[in-house]
Amino acid sequence: GNWNATGFIRAFNMTDEHAVNGFVFANTGSPYYSLTPEASRSQLRNPGRFSQPRRIEAGVTLRGVFKKR
Repeated sequence: GNWNATGFIRAFNMTDEHAVNGFVFANTGSPYYSLTPEASRSQLRNPGRFSQPRRIEAGVTLRGVFKKR
């Protein structure tokens, strides 16, 4: 049959920058620690406080390989 394959690579956060997403603790002004860690435990465990780590995806797109019914 008539088909083609295309390879691709996608990269996100190539420099693996550890950026803060805007949240800081009011009692320290820091995103990394609080003066009351017991009260802030759930916030300290929240990975959404920082940008996503480096991610590299690679794959192949196949077109025309599978026939529609």
